[in-house]
This record gives sequence, C-alpha cells and structure tokens, in this order.
Amino acid sequence: HAFTTVATGGFSTHDASLGFYDSPAIEAVAGVFMLAGGVNFGIHFLAWRQLSLAPYQHDFETRSYARIFLYATLLVAVSLYWAGAYAAPGEALRYAAFQVASMLTSTGFVTANLAEWPLHVPLVLMLLAFVGGCAGSTAGGIKIVRIMLLVKLGLRQLYLLAHPKAVSVVKLGRRPVSEEVLFSIWGFYVLYIMTSLLLCVAMMAAGLDMESAFGAVAATINLAGPGLGEVASNFATVNDVVKWLGI
Repeated sequence: HAFTTVATGGFSTHDASLGFYDSPAIEAVAGVFMLAGGVNFGIHFLAWRQLSLAPYQHDFETRSYARIFLYATLLVAVSLYWAGAYAAPGEALRYAAFQVASMLTSTGFVTANLAEWPLHVPLVLMLLAFVGGCAGSTAGGIKIVRIMLLVKLGLRQLYLLAHPKAVSVVKLGRRPVSEEVLFSIWGFYVLYIMTSLLLCVAMMAAGLDMESAFGAVAATINLAGPGLGEVASNFATVNDVVKWLGI
C-alpha cells in the first residue's frame, strides 16, 4: 500500500481496497501521500533543497491543485451529508476527502461503494479524474496546468469576440504563454476528448450501458481505476471486447 500510494497506482491486497481496514488514521496517511504524488516532483525537489514550503506556495499550479481539492471535497461532503449517506458531518467529510484525493490523483483507492452514493457524486469524481494532478507528477488525467490554460484561452477568445482589435496575452502566473504552447495544448485536449468519446461509443457497442461505458473510459484513459455502473468496482463482469478496449 505504501508503494501504490506514493506512485498513485492504487493496487491493494484486498478486494475492498483501503476500505478493508476502516481506519481514519490509515486513510489520512494515504490521503497525504496521494496528494503529494499529484504535485510536480520538481516542486518537491525545490522544497527539499530549500528546506522550505515556499516553492509550494509560489507555484501557481500547486495552489490551483489545492483549491480544486478543497472545493471538491466540500462539495462531495455536503452532498453526502445532505443526501443522508452519512449521519455525521465529520464522517461525510472523511469519506469525501479520501475519495476526492484518490480520484483527483488517479490513484483509485476506495473506502466506500461509490454506486451507493448520490448519483451526481460519482460523476463529479469521474470529472476530477479527467482533470488529474499537476504536470510532472505520477497522476493521470489532462493535468491542472493544461486545464488552467484552456480556461484562460477560452476566456480570451470570448473577450476577443467583443474586442476584435485588442491584444490579449494568456499568462500563467506572471509569465506569458506562447501561442505555440497554447495551440499544442488545445490539440492535446481535442485528441483526448475525441478519443474518450470514440471509446465510449465502442464500449456501448460492445454491450455496456451509457453510464458504465463512460465510467469505463474515465477509469482507463485517466488511469483512475474505479468507474461507474457495472465497472464501479472492477472489470471482472464485463465481456472480453470491453476488457480489450480498456487495455
């Protein structure tokens, strides 16, 4: 579990994953190191050399990563408590924080049956898997920095529609980003989404319902592990064609 936590691999010696232990202490340790695995390892190196937390505070991507984790955890915790999945707010927060950390970093550990949670919560977790961790980390997904630049690029294009003669530069923190980099990120994003959609259609043609097909694609292309519907826990019950598509 130590190896598959820091490497955001998610393999376990139990079918119930880390939920087998039902231990808040184990979940807390795993949560910290899953999140650490989702941070750019160059930032870890700088922090280690300087013996300071300043590199984490100054890095724009790491700060955005932390915000996404905190906001998503709050959303999931409130949803679980509001739906009555857990009687105590602290319990809802415990399961929410662990599962958000697991899916955001594409680790894939689970401590609860996601199929029993309110319908929108597993979908939120799947979307987090598409976001992924920071560039230069062991996490899967599109990566935080690409998502940030795509949002900035979209906002710039809306601005230019209203002000076609304006000169607008996309910046990451205080650094301007070249048009070549923005174009390559846009191309990567289009390829990522088109591949996901085509795989989803192929898995539906192979016999999965829409929910399970989307979950299977999200679980495999983002290296996340858990999916939705029939593949919420594993791929043991699906046919060989779906398994090959997942591979």
